[in-house]
Amino acid sequence: MFGRSDKSSTPEPTDAGGATSDAGHEAGKGRPTPSRREAEAARKQQIKIPKDPKAAKKATRERDREARAT
Repeated sequence: MFGRSDKSSTPEPTDAGGATSDAGHEAGKGRPTPSRREAEAARKQQIKIPKDPKAAKKATRERDREARAT
């Protein structure tokens, strides 16, 4: 009742098994997946913050500067 009627719309042509486009598909990521142990160690290493507030701010600024540079 409130939907569109199929009579007024034209059917869209479908691609019947033609060549598919692989332009957006990449072959691989180029590196192996890290093991769980390596991933957890890397994550824990990033969390370490000095207990001294002044040193913590300095470390944060340095990390942010490196992130902007790359």
